[in-house]
Amino acid sequence: MTEIHDRFVIGRGGFVGDQYPDHIERARTVGYRGWEFGSEPDHSPLPPTPGMLTIGRLSGDQRSRIRRAFEQFDFVSSHAPFWHNEGVSLLYANRALREASIEALEQTIDFAADLGAHAVGIHLGRSWLRPDQVGEVLRDGLGAVLNRADCCGVTIAVENVPGEMTFSLDRLGELVTDFAHPRLKILLDTGHVTLPPSPAEPPPADPTGMIADFIHAHADDIVQMHLHDNDGAGDRHWPVGRGVLDWSRIAQAIVDSRTPAALILESGEPDEARRALEEYLREAAGRED
Repeated sequence: MTEIHDRFVIGRGGFVGDQYPDHIERARTVGYRGWEFGSEPDHSPLPPTPGMLTIGRLSGDQRSRIRRAFEQFDFVSSHAPFWHNEGVSLLYANRALREASIEALEQTIDFAADLGAHAVGIHLGRSWLRPDQVGEVLRDGLGAVLNRADCCGVTIAVENVPGEMTFSLDRLGELVTDFAHPRLKILLDTGHVTLPPSPAEPPPADPTGMIADFIHAHADDIVQMHLHDNDGAGDRHWPVGRGVLDWSRIAQAIVDSRTPAALILESGEPDEARRALEEYLREAAGRED
C-alpha cells in the first residue's frame, strides 16, 4: 500500500504566479507526492487561467521558485495545450496549422523540462484527414514531438479524449505499441471512458470493465492516470466514488497489475478523492494478500 500511496498526484488546479509554490507545499502536507500543472503557450490571447502556467508570463524568479518547489515531489507532469482551449492538433489537414501545433507542443516540452517535469500529457487533437492520410501525418507530427521529448529527457503520455482517434482504448494501445518509442506512453483518463463515442450513441455498458481490462493489458505503458468519476452523460470530474464507475474493481486492477502509473486525482475536491481512493486501494491490497 505504501508504494501506491507514494504515487498520488494532485491534478491541475490552484494558483498561478508567486502563490504557486505555497499551494504546492500545502498539497504535500495533505499527502500528495506529485503535481500536474497545465501549460499555456506564449501566443495565448487569454488571461492566465487559475492552475495554469503561461510560458511567457513567468519571470525568471518565478520559474526558479516553482522549480525548487517541484523538487519536493517524486513525480511532476505538465498537461500540454489542446484542441478545446488552444486549437492544438497534430491531425490538421492544413500543414501550417499542424506545424504551429507541433511548435506549441515542443515549446511546452521545453518549458516542462525547465521546471523539472518528468512527463507531458498531450491530446492528439481533432482530425480533418481521410483515414488513409492519418498514419503518415501522425508519424511526422508525433515523431517530431517525440524527438524533442528525447532531447529534453521527458516522457510523452497520450490521453484518451472524446472526439479524437485515441478515445478508443484499443486505438490508444495500438498507437503506443506500433510506435514502439521509449518516450511514448499512455495517460489513461477514467472519467472519459464513461462517455459515449458520439452524441448520437449511448455510453458504454461497462466502462469499469473496459478500464480494468486496459490496465491489465497495458500496465507497463501507462505512465499516469487521471482518476475521476462521471455520470456517463458529461465530463463532470467528480471525485472518486461519486459516479457510475466501480472503484473497487479499478483499484483491484491497479494493485494486481502492478502498473507504475502516477495516480492523478483530477477533481475539484482532491482531498475527498484522495481519501476515497486510499480506502479502495487499501481494500484491494488486502484482497491481494
